[in-house]
Amino acid sequence: MAQSAGSGDPILSRYVADNAGRTVDWLVEAHRIPLAHLPEWAAFGHSCARLHRNPSLTGAELHGALLRAASDMGADLVTNARAVALFAEEDGTVRGVRIQRPDGLREDIGCDVMILATNGYGANKQMLRRFAPTMADTRYFGWEGNEGDGIIWGMELGGALGDMTSVQNFGALAEPSGIMLSYEIYSEGAIQIDRDGRRFSHEIEDISGQGDRVAALPDQLSWVLLDERRHRELLTRGEYREAIELGIAKRAETFDELVSITGARPDLLCDTFREVELLAGTGTPDRFNRVFPADGSFHAPYYAIRVGPALLHTLGGLLINSEGRVIREDGRPLPNLFAGGGVIRNMAGPNSSGYLPGSGLTLACVTGRLIGQSAGRAALLRTGKSATV
Repeated sequence: MAQSAGSGDPILSRYVADNAGRTVDWLVEAHRIPLAHLPEWAAFGHSCARLHRNPSLTGAELHGALLRAASDMGADLVTNARAVALFAEEDGTVRGVRIQRPDGLREDIGCDVMILATNGYGANKQMLRRFAPTMADTRYFGWEGNEGDGIIWGMELGGALGDMTSVQNFGALAEPSGIMLSYEIYSEGAIQIDRDGRRFSHEIEDISGQGDRVAALPDQLSWVLLDERRHRELLTRGEYREAIELGIAKRAETFDELVSITGARPDLLCDTFREVELLAGTGTPDRFNRVFPADGSFHAPYYAIRVGPALLHTLGGLLINSEGRVIREDGRPLPNLFAGGGVIRNMAGPNSSGYLPGSGLTLACVTGRLIGQSAGRAALLRTGKSATV
């Protein structure tokens, strides 16, 4: 709530905060998902070290572990099929779904309850122009299937929407390679400049809002700058080392060569370095309220990485109640429709600055457990069986 300046959903935020820890325990203990606490990671808006990670820090590993857990529980996963329509009665009760195979064959499947877990609408240009027009033409760095289907279906059935203008932006996507540059580079003292050589923000005070600021630059062009010392320190981190091996950084032996690479104005870039040098170690914040450590000065050789903005995912969506049921504008729940993860309203509030790192996956895990339990009970009740889930 502090990150969103009080504009996020307080009920959802409290529920996620109260249940995130026990959800991680449940994933680890009941389903053998390899998650471990990151005790050293309390940054970018987090007031304490609360994040967890899987060993490789890759989505592929986490996805594979979750698929294995679902299979162990006996879940049937239908692939190579896209849901194209829902069947519902006038009161909003969902009776089934139509899927379409790659060859065009369609099948209709009945259901007792329906869960919407189709993520957001980042790949839907029409919805972006309606709800988040400033990011409609920015590169989308997510799955191309995130076209807002679940949000649209829920809305058509009478579900209420919240914070649809909110998206998570990113301000350090290496160009033209499309490699995400971890914001941890700024923790080591890297800076970000516009095409003229001026810094334009506190690089890590508002990491999602930084994407907005980069998107507003002429040609959406900026550079991340490091020197040899910072570069060597970051090479100990696998993610940065792998990105460097792919050639995202340009090395400049001299200041003049750095000017040639970036196209910056020599006087403005010199002023930028001088400001950092004068403030380094003094504890005095710069005009953006960033404080530089004692070793903050830059010395040749330099490294320059051209970066642009990206839209990572949308944060608005359907509203749900304490059971994970989709609700109408008047607060009444739809009869058998549940939703969670990226298809529902996030805790960030109406704009990108309320986003916290990890909050998307946290919301997906916590609400996923909630709606799994609630939908399971509802399905058993509809079939007349004992509702113990």
